[in-house]
Amino acid sequence: MRKISSFLLFSFLLAAVVVVKAEDVSTDREISLDRSQNVKVAAQERKEERQEKRASTAGELKARREAFKEKLKTIKDQRKQKLVERIDAKLVDINKRRTAHMVKILDKLASIAARLEAKISTAEAAGKDVTAARAAIEKANDAIATAQSTVSSQAGKEYVITIGQESGLKGTVGETMSQLQADLRTTHKVIIDAKQAVMNAAREVKKLQGDKSQPTGTSSAEPQ
Repeated sequence: MRKISSFLLFSFLLAAVVVVKAEDVSTDREISLDRSQNVKVAAQERKEERQEKRASTAGELKARREAFKEKLKTIKDQRKQKLVERIDAKLVDINKRRTAHMVKILDKLASIAARLEAKISTAEAAGKDVTAARAAIEKANDAIATAQSTVSSQAGKEYVITIGQESGLKGTVGETMSQLQADLRTTHKVIIDAKQAVMNAAREVKKLQGDKSQPTGTSSAEPQ
């Protein structure tokens, strides 16, 4: 009778441990889903803010563009007028192409970050310590968000050449071109930072996958 009671007690304790472990895994998954959802919501909010900002500056940019066209007509030298017009169109094209390329890079980085986060969630559900990996992926997501905002801002810029005296056109055009180049370099630096952050997160995830040791917490949960 005592053996039966002991067996029943052991079975009850074992079942309780299994239930607790299942609840822990479920809780970890819920936390991971909440984090992923929060990242998506934050990204959507930033996107809406960028759209609102772009809409608010659209009128100002249009006015500057119209003023440029009117000023362009005042250049008496037709050769200079055509040259300035071509350079203006070239500046617009360069900024458009470069920022479009940056957007593609960031889309790829965001996709990689999402896959890394899924792997972290899997490792977390398995009981592994994902503290370092979680911190790294959060930094990566922040870096990507910052880069997306910067690129969006850069894409919305227009480099309108200020037309004054014809004798000063060369200097004015040069200044406008230099400003575009400087802004693109600054924006590119933010892209590099985001890429580096994703690479750091990937290294942390690789450590998790290479860790063949027993997941944390499992040994203490086993019945003695």
